Amino acid sequence: MSMSTRKRREQRKSERSASPSSSLKRSADTVAATMASAGNDENNAVMPRAVLESMQKNRARDVFSMAAFCLLPTVLIIVNKGFVDGDGVSVRNMDSGAMKILLLALFTSLLAYKTTIRLIPIVARRTLGKRNMYGLDINKKGTKMGEIAIPEALGLASGCAVLVALVVGRTLHTAFILRERKQGKLENSGESEHNAALATIGFMLFLGFVDDVLDLPWRAKMILPGFAATTLAQSYQGSTSIVVPHIFRENVRLVLDALDSMPIVRDILPTGVDKKSGLMDVGYMYIAFIWLLAVFLSNAINIHAGLNGLECGQSLVIASGIIALNVWSLLTDPTSDVVVGPHVFSLLLIAPFFAATVGLLKQNWYPSAVFVGDSYTYFAGMTLAVAGILGHFSETLLLFCLPQVVNFLYSIPQLFKLVPCPRHRLPRFDTQTGLLSPSKATETRYNMNLVTLFLRVFGKTTERKLCLRLLAFQVACVVFTFAARYVFIAFVHWK
Repeated sequence: MSMSTRKRREQRKSERSASPSSSLKRSADTVAATMASAGNDENNAVMPRAVLESMQKNRARDVFSMAAFCLLPTVLIIVNKGFVDGDGVSVRNMDSGAMKILLLALFTSLLAYKTTIRLIPIVARRTLGKRNMYGLDINKKGTKMGEIAIPEALGLASGCAVLVALVVGRTLHTAFILRERKQGKLENSGESEHNAALATIGFMLFLGFVDDVLDLPWRAKMILPGFAATTLAQSYQGSTSIVVPHIFRENVRLVLDALDSMPIVRDILPTGVDKKSGLMDVGYMYIAFIWLLAVFLSNAINIHAGLNGLECGQSLVIASGIIALNVWSLLTDPTSDVVVGPHVFSLLLIAPFFAATVGLLKQNWYPSAVFVGDSYTYFAGMTLAVAGILGHFSETLLLFCLPQVVNFLYSIPQLFKLVPCPRHRLPRFDTQTGLLSPSKATETRYNMNLVTLFLRVFGKTTERKLCLRLLAFQVACVVFTFAARYVFIAFVHWK
């Protein structure tokens, strides 16, 4: 360890130990009490315990309402396609294999949720009480809530819960469903994808926690996800072909024929477009696309952040869209295998993630009792990427993440230091009104991110309302994606 690193750590410890005990109250009892002092003496608490308990109830109410809203389309799909026939008569017409997959997804989801709830206070005690890892809510600076030490890196709890649920789910899937289908012969269908998914997600969870502890530089955050994405791209066994719409097929053929005379270009570009199906095999170009998509999503959730519940909230909405798409394909697509296949794999992966995110969001929603940290944002981004890529709908996943794409494109000048970029691009909090207003990087230039843009367009508002507006935009993009898929499939034959 270099002397400069040692000095920085000693300086941090001295600053934290020098903080007056009256200004920062910590809790190691339960997460619900992280906004109170250690112990049960209400007189020493920053805020009355009754107020904290009321906040906890409000958080749980809001989160369960959001989760129910997000899962409503999936429930309607299951009821309509699995238990109601075309005449509206209530009958059970769901394949037994599909029913087992849905029940397995439900079981692993409950396991992930319960494990997350169990691990959150344990991780909070370790990070806050023993490792002195805490943060202050900058969006509440100047208030009593802004003086509370909030435990960080709680994404570690949900990440570990998801990994445990994935291992249990894969074991049950192999031991009971696949064995039964093959009459006692073990089928290893999807084993390489599952192992690659565990390795990739575990790598990003580890990277996020290391970043929470060591505060890695941005160049490391941009480079290291590429190694995890490489493992994911190497395990991809799906098609590398895309369907060219009718209106573009002839023009694409002309361009490819013109470039066919160039030896180097000919080896890289597709060979042609099938006249009947419109399929065009892009080969390694598609592998490069999914590699870039995985790297992008690993950082996209982390960039689009800064409000209580925003990181978990956007992940919850995207995951609900993935669940609905997988269930729809499982119950309606005649070419989809109801026991194995990409949609089954994606569903069994994303369902536990959704449940674990609900458990974490109960403590991270406004006003936050815990901070999820980079442990969650990197883990969540890569989990969504794995579910979409190995589920063979990476293009749809990209449309689900339109807010993240817009935020990244809008932030490029600051991210690449073309214009001044402060460490925190958070809104400015007015202690008199309790409202957030757009922040500035300089006296004349606003910060360039979606949070600031929404404040500039819609005006000052509270942190909770601003987060809800951003999540409503995320929901609108998911709905738009389903509408676009329907239009392309029905009229343009995009897929």
